[in-house]
Amino acid sequence: MYQKISLLLLFALCGVLAPLSAQVVVKSQLTPTTIRVGEQADLSVSVTLGAGERAYFPEYKNGGQIAPGVEVVEASPVDTTYLNENRRVRLTRTYRLTSFDQALYTLPAFAVKVGGKTYKASAPLGLKVDTAGISVDTLHVDRFYGPKGAVEGVFTWRSLYFWLAALVLVLLVAAAVLTVRYFNRRPITRRVVVRPPEAPHKWAIREINKIKEERNWNEDDAKDYYVRLTDVLRRYIEQRFHFGAREMTSSEILDKLLKAKDEASLRELRQVLETADLVKFAKYKAALSENDANLVKAVEFINETKVEAELPPDPIVKEVVLKENKQMALRIAMAVGALVLAVAAVGLVVYLFGELRQSFF
Repeated sequence: MYQKISLLLLFALCGVLAPLSAQVVVKSQLTPTTIRVGEQADLSVSVTLGAGERAYFPEYKNGGQIAPGVEVVEASPVDTTYLNENRRVRLTRTYRLTSFDQALYTLPAFAVKVGGKTYKASAPLGLKVDTAGISVDTLHVDRFYGPKGAVEGVFTWRSLYFWLAALVLVLLVAAAVLTVRYFNRRPITRRVVVRPPEAPHKWAIREINKIKEERNWNEDDAKDYYVRLTDVLRRYIEQRFHFGAREMTSSEILDKLLKAKDEASLRELRQVLETADLVKFAKYKAALSENDANLVKAVEFINETKVEAELPPDPIVKEVVLKENKQMALRIAMAVGALVLAVAAVGLVVYLFGELRQSFF
């Protein structure tokens, strides 16, 4: 029985509090309530309503009157404050008022529209405007002074102006360079640095050292070792003695070298080539010591037949004319780039003039 009564009381309390929570409350406050002619006062208006509702404050044009003789100078943006765990909202807006006539003004109760209905503050406000403290020349009432001259604005230099001006100059120069190069019909070239070929004995010794450092071969897989070693020797002979050694057999290479009267240097090479042919074609298994010895003989043959240049030749710089399609693409890129740079420079100039105009005017 008591539980039913408690539930009924709870439902009744919710029914009473529900409309209270959705109630719209408008309050207004004037600060100060007394001003002198030409001074200003702030009328603060707050509206408390539900979070899902919208309020519409009156808008006054510049010089509009909130009451006869009282003008609205400006209105602040609406400030929002959430209440009751975001279920309620308080909207506040301040109107700045002024008056130029001595009188006691009554400001009507401020009205705000919410959900198509108009809600007003509880009571009107009073504003007193007087001339207390303002000296008036009652003896020379016909003496009027003309308006004072315009006060020149104080220009404040900002470092941003300097950097923007420098950027404009750079953009204009770059656009001018691209434009001149675009209209210059001289073929577009690029510089290519041609480095002289490396001496044959240098790369040959380097490749043999790589084979020596790897040492991933043994008696069973010496074939790959000799293939690599003889390939280096054949390439060296081809570049050093200028004949196609890579397309010749071992005996043909030796005969060709004998004609060049290099008998003394052929002893090491003959031993290496003969052992390599036996390993590659006759399945001969060379001992590890024999492999090392052949590696040393290959190095000795290269050192005995190498030709040292007195001075290494200098790199050659050549100018190569680009292909027609590449030249066309570059010229299009030049035109587009010049246009983009010019537009960017003009935009910066307009921005700078706007900033300077606001500073001076």
